[in-house]
Amino acid sequence: MKRWKVGKRDWRSWALGSTLIVLFLAQLLIVPHAVQAVAASVWVERKPAGDLNRNWLACASDATGQRLLAGDNGGRLWISVDCGATWVEAGALAGGMSRYWQACASDADGIVLIAGVNGGRLYVSTNAGKDWSATSPGGVTLGRSWKAVASDVDGTTLVAAVYSGRLWLSINGGSDWSETRPAGDADLLWQAVACDASGRRIMALTRTTRAYASTDAGATWTELRPAGDVNRPWKACAMDADGSTLVVASYPSALSTVGRLYRSDDAGTTWAELRPVGDVDRNWQAVAVDADGFHIVAAVDGGSVWTSSDGGATWSDAQPAGTAAAWQCCASSADGSRLMAGAYQGPVHWACDVVAVLHVYRRRCHHRRHFADRKLWSQRHLCDSCSTGRLPLRQLE
Repeated sequence: MKRWKVGKRDWRSWALGSTLIVLFLAQLLIVPHAVQAVAASVWVERKPAGDLNRNWLACASDATGQRLLAGDNGGRLWISVDCGATWVEAGALAGGMSRYWQACASDADGIVLIAGVNGGRLYVSTNAGKDWSATSPGGVTLGRSWKAVASDVDGTTLVAAVYSGRLWLSINGGSDWSETRPAGDADLLWQAVACDASGRRIMALTRTTRAYASTDAGATWTELRPAGDVNRPWKACAMDADGSTLVVASYPSALSTVGRLYRSDDAGTTWAELRPVGDVDRNWQAVAVDADGFHIVAAVDGGSVWTSSDGGATWSDAQPAGTAAAWQCCASSADGSRLMAGAYQGPVHWACDVVAVLHVYRRRCHHRRHFADRKLWSQRHLCDSCSTGRLPLRQLE
């Protein structure tokens, strides 16, 4: 019988290789994010309303990135359960006619949905968009300029803002609403809202004055100063699952020519400016973050969709439509691997990180139900509608 003879060189190579493997695994256990496969975002055009460019001002995603919601300003509200491969119009009462959809949000499961209309009503669904109810915060049923909405992880806490109006909060899935007053008894140009997984931490921005944050579900508020003690034309905000990472965006306007991104990793106590395109002002319109706050998406009207996977230290410039577009909205899955962006007078695009090598990643536990702490050895999974069949991707748990 022929035996394999191990020489000195083979033995040393084996020992060196084994040592490197042990060090590699130890590094993963100590710093879970230290080793990560290089991924490229593959963007795919989605057509909720057919082969037409529409005014996509609102979009939302569930935690998996499979259940999507898209609102057409002057058109319909659309729902997908397969990463955007197919779409259906929202059921009654939200469906059946064109409306000026301005904002939408989803819980982690994609079951509880909320969407707002400019000059119309606020709509809530508790069965993934099959049926909707027109809710009336403050008892007012006449049309209001609903500008921004947000949901916690299970849709219990909902936040809704009226442009040139008030800020409203529900803690029972939209059945009842109460007014919350970050800046006192005044109508303000509320522009954007966000909340964490628990619904305790909430952030709200006005278009011409200040930003505010609450750590007790809207009972009390503090003023945030991302750019210092100055007013900014705030446009968008996002928050991670535990409310520690906040991202806000301003855009050039008559109030100020400053269009910048800011990030806080201590719930708004301190801030740092993010510069995806250098020391340059941009017309930032939308931001989104994943559950950990490491993956950030930011959209520019008349520019690109920018992505970061390291908390904003480095950025990648993506042009999903192949050229600059009037990007207005964006959304992210809980792990940041699936993204969504919509443009005004343009298409909706959906992205998935394609990873061709085996890798390890670890997520912190933010919510017992949806974000379990685990190590996952896998190739990044693509849903059937995204996979081209050319990459043999599969998920191993």
